[in-house]
Amino acid sequence: MMQQIGAPPRVRWVRIALLLGLWAGAMLLYAGTLRNPPVWDDHNVLFGQGFLMDCRNLPTAANPANFFRILPVRNAARPGWLVSALMDTCLGGGQVVVYRLDSIFWHAVGAMLVLALGWSLSQNLVASLLAGVLFAVHPVHTETVNIISFRGDLLALAFMLLSFIFYREGDRRNGWARRACWTASLVGFFTALSAKEMAITLPLLLVIGCLYFPTPRPQAAAGVRVWPRRVLWGSFALLVPLYLVFHTLRSGYVMAGHQDILSFWGAKTAGSPARSPRLRYASKDGMSAKLEDPPWHQVYADRRLRFLTMSRVFGSYLRLLAWPWPLQGDYSPPVLHSWRHAGLLASWAAWLLLFAAAWKLRHRLPMAGFGLMWTATALLPVSGMVVLRNLQAERYLYVASAGFCLALGALLAWAGRLGAWQRRVFVTATALLVLSWVSLTLARNRDYRSELAYFRATENVDGSVARVHLALAGVYEGLRQPAAAEAEFRTALSLWPRYRKAQLLFAGFLMDKGRARESEALLRSAGVLFPGDPVIALRLGVCLLEQGRAGPAMEPLRQALEETNWASPLALYHLALACRQAGRQAEFRKLEERLRLTSPELANLVGGGNPRPVRPTFF
Repeated sequence: MMQQIGAPPRVRWVRIALLLGLWAGAMLLYAGTLRNPPVWDDHNVLFGQGFLMDCRNLPTAANPANFFRILPVRNAARPGWLVSALMDTCLGGGQVVVYRLDSIFWHAVGAMLVLALGWSLSQNLVASLLAGVLFAVHPVHTETVNIISFRGDLLALAFMLLSFIFYREGDRRNGWARRACWTASLVGFFTALSAKEMAITLPLLLVIGCLYFPTPRPQAAAGVRVWPRRVLWGSFALLVPLYLVFHTLRSGYVMAGHQDILSFWGAKTAGSPARSPRLRYASKDGMSAKLEDPPWHQVYADRRLRFLTMSRVFGSYLRLLAWPWPLQGDYSPPVLHSWRHAGLLASWAAWLLLFAAAWKLRHRLPMAGFGLMWTATALLPVSGMVVLRNLQAERYLYVASAGFCLALGALLAWAGRLGAWQRRVFVTATALLVLSWVSLTLARNRDYRSELAYFRATENVDGSVARVHLALAGVYEGLRQPAAAEAEFRTALSLWPRYRKAQLLFAGFLMDKGRARESEALLRSAGVLFPGDPVIALRLGVCLLEQGRAGPAMEPLRQALEETNWASPLALYHLALACRQAGRQAEFRKLEERLRLTSPELANLVGGGNPRPVRPTFF
């Protein structure tokens, strides 16, 4: 794909050697992370899903029928990611090192394909090699490579690049070779979409590529060249709306009432009133767990605030691409209410400069101009057009960084051709840039050696991220450092008073330490903030039962059952237990019979000799 027809064998072998060397270098750069434990989302999204830990589910995940039914697993909207994770389970039996090796492999493949695309576009080996090397060592990629559950970005980019390269090759050929290349391009786009929604920008990237690099088409008889191109572009155009329907039904977000491009469809499919985006999923207790409004929830419903805030976030994205330090595992961007903000104005100026440079370079240095346009286009899915729960994340930059590296590689190669002293400056600057990025990547990789190191690294950069303090509380609790854990719980709640998950987990922590009254007070406060929440009501009822207060426990337990349409086995169990302890035998017998229909194990337990409260777990 990356070689010209008729190129000398020696030249072809040099290119192959460069590709393999780049792949090996990218693999080596991350080799030290292979023994790292799972961190962050890996616990819940990957290793916490029994479906993904059972190799026998691979045929189920790969079944084409899933495009017409919804798998009851997280990330059901990304079947390519599910299949990739299950293949690792089959190969390694759940060993973390296998999943990590596969993610590193796909990052190395991405670096190779950036080089291949650069060559396909420019036929400049130096610029293409620089682009591939810069992509392989860019520090902003450490999050995507090290956190296994983010592999969707790696897969999406790899198949986007393959699709782009095959399209370019098909544009240069005739007959069956053209049709084969374009079929491969369409398959690549489909596979990229199945990995992650970021791939939806590929058709627009192809159009921009045609504008910057118009391909001289081979001679052919009249009428032969027209219909394959129309079929290809018609297929690309058809895949986009079909994918939007597929993804919206499985994404987990309820977009009703928000001014984004999926609001209408989200309202129809969700049937819910206008609220902030919610992610609902089955918890370990069979109850529906909700994610609360984050501190930046105002941007969900207010288009003006979203535009201002996301403009500032996009400015920080450009900074991270050009100056990837410091990096952090979680972001809590401030909500901007006015355009009179220095960072916002600087962001607008930077993006105007980028578009001006992309336009200016379209003839003199088209690979650099195209790379800049790729950077901007690839960020459209995370620009605020569609409401995302997380406004900012480093993994969102993975696809966009391919274009940035293409542009930077082209600019560096151009600088090396200006003259003798410019060549020396070019070599020195390029070597320093690559070495500094390698050093930053290796240093950042060390932050993933443990959960404690990972969250402490983010805390050191930005101590205002409440989710990181909650995660640290869990880490310290596991390390049996209760004082440190309690301090982190309190910090998280001081930063985010409506942090529902922190309130529940802190209440459980206090119960474990024998501080039932404090736990009760915290749960009652949470109930005021989140009225009608069945999880909080159940937790409060259990807390009261553990204090021996069966009578007061009945009210919150009944509330939990009413909110769940009397379908929660745990709430039924505890209400039955409260009735038994309070001596209300008639009501106890009715609840016991009802419980026997939903959970015979709990029914036998509550009717046994000495039933006790069962501590619920929600996250």
